[in-house]
Formats: sequence, C-alpha cells, structure tokens
Amino acid sequence: MDKLLNNLKDMKYTPYYNNFNIGLLFLMIGGLVILQSCEEKKTEVLTPAPALSSTISYSRQIQPVFNMYCIACHEPSNFQAINLIDTASYKSLFVNHLIDTLSPEKSELYFEIKEGYMPPSVPLPSTDISLILTWIEQGAKNN
Repeated sequence: MDKLLNNLKDMKYTPYYNNFNIGLLFLMIGGLVILQSCEEKKTEVLTPAPALSSTISYSRQIQPVFNMYCIACHEPSNFQAINLIDTASYKSLFVNHLIDTLSPEKSELYFEIKEGYMPPSVPLPSTDISLILTWIEQGAKNN
C-alpha cells in the first residue's frame, strides 16, 4: 500500500480544468475552420433592363453582346455550334428554335444564358441577360 501511495505522489497532477480548457480551445478552433470553409453560394440577381423609350435594336444592342461573349464558339466556321456572329445569325436563332416570342422566358436562348450554361467561360452580366429577355418580349425583331 505504501508503494502505491508513493507512486501516486510521484505522478504529476494535472488539474481537470486545464484538460477542459484545452479541449474547449480545440473545439473552438475546429468550429472556426468549419465556418470559414463554408462558402456562401453567390447568385446574381437579375436587374431589369434600363427603361427604353423605343424598341431594342438587334443590330445595335443584341448582336454586340453576341460578338463580345459568343464569338469563341459561335463563329461561322464552327459547324458544331449555331452561328451567332455574322449576318446569318438572326435567322439561325429562329431556324434552330432558340427564341419563343410567345413565351419569352421559355426561350432556349434565354434559358441557356440565364442558367449560366452559355457562355461557358464567363457568365453574361445581368443587364445583358435582361436586355436579351426584353428584346425577346418585344418580338425579337431584326432591326
């Protein structure tokens, strides 16, 4: 018994609260790491197209958007993609049924850009998406 008591006296005493504090510290650090690793999904809110007193022009407003964002894949020499760049581009939108003027929000063109599928490299700015939707709502005229 004396031997057991001597062994207990030789052992270093660590207070319970020190172990608790260390555990609490690791728990807090782990919680911070988890919180910081959570990424907030950022969704761009579509802003309405600027108020226009006249009809949106395909040649002055829509075609430049296609030229800026779509030329990499939709140029005339790429036979696998619908031509959106040269003078035949307007016709190709209707031949390929990408535009539905009766249900503009159901148009394939609008759906593809709104969902971020097109263009694949960088999403269109919300103002351009709204501009295209408004153009379709106005009848998608070639003006």
